[in-house]
Amino acid sequence: MAVRVTQAEVGAVIEIDSSITTPFTTFISTANTIVNQVCTDSSLTEAQLKLIETWLAAHCYAIRDNRRSSEKADVVSENFQYKLGLNLKCTMHGQMAIMMDTSGALERYDKGGRRNASFVSIDLT
Repeated sequence: MAVRVTQAEVGAVIEIDSSITTPFTTFISTANTIVNQVCTDSSLTEAQLKLIETWLAAHCYAIRDNRRSSEKADVVSENFQYKLGLNLKCTMHGQMAIMMDTSGALERYDKGGRRNASFVSIDLT
């Protein structure tokens, strides 16, 4: 399925650093894949899916370009918002995407409710 959002639309919810060399389409494509695999089996409208995709793309970008939570000038120091192990909740953008998904599909996905392939072993002897 075609992506629902543009870089400019994602840029409206997150400041984009022009020095980042990763093509922005990478973040949008990743968000689109998640939305298409996780959220499309629900009763969400196309407008809702677009908003979720926007915030997920911002989430993916924020992982690449970590947001500062604090800075210090004397004896230089900075802290970042990113925390490992929180999945979509590691950024405020991922949290917003979960909140916008009224079907709860992203929340289940984030908690590990992913669809896993199952394999059947067949004894051919």
